[in-house]
Amino acid sequence: MAGISSALLKRVAASVLTAIGLKDEDATAVADSILYANRIGIHSHGIGRLPLYARMIELGLMQPDSPMNVPIDRPNYALIDAGDGMGQIAALKALELGIPKAMEHGISVIGIKNSNNFGASGYFGQRAAERGMIALILANAAPAIAPTGGTKPLFGTNPLCAAFPGDGNECPPIVIDMALTTAARGKIRLAAKLGQSIPFGWACDENGQPTDDPVKALSGSLLPIGDYKGYLLSMMIDMLAGMITGSAFAGDVRTLSDEEGPSRSGHLFVFINPQNFISEAEYQQRVNTLVSAMKASGEEGAIHIPGAKYAQTISDNDDWIDLPEKQMQEIDDLAESLGIELRLRSKEQ
Repeated sequence: MAGISSALLKRVAASVLTAIGLKDEDATAVADSILYANRIGIHSHGIGRLPLYARMIELGLMQPDSPMNVPIDRPNYALIDAGDGMGQIAALKALELGIPKAMEHGISVIGIKNSNNFGASGYFGQRAAERGMIALILANAAPAIAPTGGTKPLFGTNPLCAAFPGDGNECPPIVIDMALTTAARGKIRLAAKLGQSIPFGWACDENGQPTDDPVKALSGSLLPIGDYKGYLLSMMIDMLAGMITGSAFAGDVRTLSDEEGPSRSGHLFVFINPQNFISEAEYQQRVNTLVSAMKASGEEGAIHIPGAKYAQTISDNDDWIDLPEKQMQEIDDLAESLGIELRLRSKEQ
């Protein structure tokens, strides 16, 4: 691992994204979501995705400048057609449309079709919570989980995010962000890239046998959280984010690295204004009571509050991020191939 400044990471990411066709403002926005993932240590969803984005754009399977059309736009719901564009830009469009609708009408639902993986869903939940909204974010993904009793993957890791505003003082936004497999597929891809084994209990090979080989895991199936309950949750998200939005579903979503066709994944964003039910002051008091009770349930510092790691990183002004050496080399090689002088290994730290 090697440390680089967060500012440099974001500049390199934005430079690469601009070079592969994104508009400056979109490149900056996607780079910010990448920085979020790397800040909280989810390197599988951070800057390491850039080579995949570049390759899919080169093949014409991902569009860097999709217009993000809105074929359905009603007072408290809408549908965005991402047009095989960047998932992060589609997700930010959902926030742009959905939050004002929820402010006015109390609740809003935004569907997205023909999209791509949008990285860390917690980034978008964080942004919604900072604007006073409760957010539920669902996304379907390429097959990874076999239905209970089967061996062929059908449903995705299908991330689930729920975000809640903090108390405006000591309690930061609460952001729950998880894949429905024991481990996210991105972690397994990263282990395969780094030549590392994975723990038993994460996946099975194509014959349904437990494996610690990430390559065999990627050609087999990942294990859902909570046994059959995780499979059912993944099916539910496939129906809500994929089936009803008109996106690919039922095993037809392609992975980000599949060069046979566009991903066409779907997302569903639900925004709820908590002031539908209680005043802002009461909400803040009650969320503080909840967090205080959670912290008091164990020894000081022992209880993990979802979203606290990111808030602590920001409050500590922690400007350094550790990245795997191999991942840094890949990004620098990509930058060089695109004629970008800036490097992660730059002396500008």
